[in-house]
Amino acid sequence: MDMTHQTNGARKQYVAIVGAGPVGLVCAAKLALSLGQDVNIEIYERRINWSAERGSYEWISEENGNRRREQVVTLQDDVVNLFTHEEVRRLFDGERVWRTSRNVAIRDLEDRLLDFLQREAASGSNVRVARLPEVLHDDNDRIDATKFAIWVNSLD
Repeated sequence: MDMTHQTNGARKQYVAIVGAGPVGLVCAAKLALSLGQDVNIEIYERRINWSAERGSYEWISEENGNRRREQVVTLQDDVVNLFTHEEVRRLFDGERVWRTSRNVAIRDLEDRLLDFLQREAASGSNVRVARLPEVLHDDNDRIDATKFAIWVNSLD
Protein backbone atom coordinates (compact mmCIF):
# COMPACT_ATOMS: atom_id res chain seq x y z
CA MET A 1 0.00 0.00 0.00
CA ASP A 2 1.40 3.39 -1.04
CA MET A 3 1.05 5.87 1.83
CA THR A 4 2.31 8.96 0.01
CA HIS A 5 0.39 11.48 -2.04
CA GLN A 6 1.45 13.72 -4.93
CA THR A 7 2.01 17.42 -4.13
CA ASN A 8 3.42 19.67 -6.84
CA GLY A 9 5.22 16.74 -8.42
CA ALA A 10 6.70 15.59 -5.10
CA ARG A 11 5.38 12.74 -2.98
CA LYS A 12 3.98 13.89 0.35
CA GLN A 13 4.98 11.69 3.28
CA TYR A 14 2.67 11.08 6.23
CA VAL A 15 4.55 10.73 9.52
CA ALA A 16 3.14 9.84 12.95
CA ILE A 17 5.28 10.64 15.99
CA VAL A 18 4.20 9.07 19.26
CA GLY A 19 5.56 10.99 22.23
CA ALA A 20 6.27 14.71 22.61
CA GLY A 21 9.45 14.37 24.62
CA PRO A 22 12.77 15.76 23.37
CA VAL A 23 13.31 13.01 20.77
CA GLY A 24 9.83 13.18 19.25
CA LEU A 25 9.76 16.98 19.19
CA VAL A 26 13.27 17.34 17.71
CA CYS A 27 12.32 14.80 15.03
CA ALA A 28 9.10 16.67 14.23
CA ALA A 29 10.84 20.06 14.13
CA LYS A 30 13.55 18.84 11.77
CA LEU A 31 11.05 17.17 9.45
CA ALA A 32 8.85 20.29 9.41
CA LEU A 33 11.77 22.62 8.74
CA SER A 34 13.38 20.39 6.12
CA LEU A 35 10.40 19.05 4.20
CA GLY A 36 7.81 21.81 4.63
CA GLN A 37 4.72 21.09 2.53
CA ASP A 38 6.09 17.70 1.41
CA VAL A 39 5.29 16.12 4.77
CA ASN A 40 2.28 15.81 7.06
CA ILE A 41 3.34 15.29 10.67
CA GLU A 42 1.00 14.22 13.45
CA ILE A 43 2.38 14.23 17.00
CA TYR A 44 0.50 12.19 19.60
CA GLU A 45 1.01 12.88 23.30
CA ARG A 46 -1.04 12.15 26.42
CA ARG A 47 0.63 14.71 28.72
CA ILE A 48 -1.01 17.70 26.99
CA ASN A 49 -4.47 19.28 27.01
CA TRP A 50 -6.10 21.82 24.73
CA SER A 51 -6.32 25.27 26.34
CA ALA A 52 -9.19 27.27 24.88
CA GLU A 53 -7.85 30.33 26.69
CA ARG A 54 -4.46 30.12 24.95
CA GLY A 55 -5.79 28.55 21.77
CA SER A 56 -3.12 25.87 21.88
CA TYR A 57 -2.01 22.73 23.64
CA GLU A 58 -0.25 23.06 26.96
CA TRP A 59 1.35 20.60 29.31
CA ILE A 60 -0.94 19.04 31.91
CA SER A 61 -0.11 20.43 35.35
CA GLU A 62 1.62 18.52 38.10
CA GLU A 63 -1.58 18.77 40.15
CA ASN A 64 -3.23 16.74 37.37
CA GLY A 65 -0.58 14.05 37.35
CA ASN A 66 2.09 15.33 34.97
CA ARG A 67 5.40 15.58 36.76
CA ARG A 68 7.65 17.47 34.34
CA ARG A 69 11.28 16.40 34.16
CA GLU A 70 13.68 18.90 35.69
CA GLN A 71 16.95 17.27 34.65
CA VAL A 72 18.97 18.23 31.58
CA VAL A 73 19.51 16.41 28.33
CA THR A 74 22.87 16.56 26.60
CA LEU A 75 22.50 17.45 22.95
CA GLN A 76 25.45 16.40 20.82
CA ASP A 77 26.59 18.86 18.16
CA ASP A 78 25.91 16.16 15.55
CA VAL A 79 22.19 16.54 16.33
CA VAL A 80 22.17 20.31 16.82
CA ASN A 81 24.11 20.88 13.58
CA LEU A 82 21.21 19.41 11.59
CA PHE A 83 19.51 22.78 12.19
CA THR A 84 20.47 26.26 10.94
CA HIS A 85 22.19 28.74 13.26
CA GLU A 86 18.91 30.68 13.69
CA GLU A 87 16.96 27.51 14.47
CA VAL A 88 19.60 26.49 17.02
CA ARG A 89 19.37 29.89 18.69
CA ARG A 90 15.56 29.65 18.94
CA LEU A 91 15.26 25.99 19.90
CA PHE A 92 18.40 24.75 21.62
CA ASP A 93 19.74 27.61 23.69
CA GLY A 94 21.68 25.75 26.35
CA GLU A 95 24.82 25.72 28.38
CA ARG A 96 27.89 24.52 26.53
CA VAL A 97 29.52 22.09 28.93
CA TRP A 98 31.65 20.01 26.61
CA ARG A 99 33.37 20.95 23.38
CA THR A 100 30.95 18.90 21.26
CA SER A 101 27.67 19.16 23.18
CA ARG A 102 25.40 21.39 25.23
CA ASN A 103 23.09 20.76 28.18
CA VAL A 104 19.48 21.91 27.93
CA ALA A 105 16.82 21.51 30.61
CA ILE A 106 14.31 18.93 29.33
CA ARG A 107 11.35 21.00 30.48
CA ASP A 108 12.64 24.10 28.61
CA LEU A 109 13.42 22.10 25.48
CA GLU A 110 9.96 20.50 25.44
CA ASP A 111 8.30 23.90 25.99
CA ARG A 112 10.26 25.61 23.20
CA LEU A 113 9.75 22.79 20.70
CA LEU A 114 6.02 22.36 21.43
CA ASP A 115 5.48 26.13 21.08
CA PHE A 116 7.51 26.20 17.86
CA LEU A 117 5.58 23.30 16.33
CA GLN A 118 2.24 24.84 17.28
CA ARG A 119 3.29 28.15 15.68
CA GLU A 120 4.27 26.17 12.57
CA ALA A 121 0.83 24.53 12.53
CA ALA A 122 -0.91 27.89 13.00
CA SER A 123 1.05 29.39 10.10
CA GLY A 124 -0.19 26.75 7.67
CA SER A 125 2.51 24.13 8.08
CA ASN A 126 1.48 20.49 7.83
CA VAL A 127 2.09 19.80 11.53
CA ARG A 128 -0.71 18.68 13.83
CA VAL A 129 -0.44 18.07 17.56
CA ALA A 130 -3.05 15.79 19.09
CA ARG A 131 -3.79 14.52 22.58
CA LEU A 132 -4.27 10.83 23.19
CA PRO A 133 -5.87 10.23 26.57
CA GLU A 134 -4.68 6.63 26.73
CA VAL A 135 -1.63 4.60 25.87
CA LEU A 136 -1.39 3.95 22.14
CA HIS A 137 -1.71 0.32 21.09
CA ASP A 138 -1.54 -1.38 17.69
CA ASP A 139 -5.29 -1.97 17.73
CA ASN A 140 -6.20 1.60 18.73
CA ASP A 141 -9.18 2.76 16.70
CA ARG A 142 -8.60 6.49 17.34
CA ILE A 143 -5.91 6.70 14.65
CA ASP A 144 -6.08 5.56 11.04
CA ALA A 145 -2.69 3.83 11.01
CA THR A 146 -2.96 3.03 7.30
CA LYS A 147 -2.39 6.66 6.27
CA PHE A 148 1.12 6.88 7.72
CA ALA A 149 4.22 5.82 5.81
CA ILE A 150 6.50 6.38 8.81
CA TRP A 151 5.91 5.84 12.52
CA VAL A 152 8.34 7.24 15.09
CA ASN A 153 7.96 5.89 18.62
CA SER A 154 9.86 8.24 20.92
CA LEU A 155 8.46 6.95 24.21
CA ASP A 156 10.73 5.88 27.05
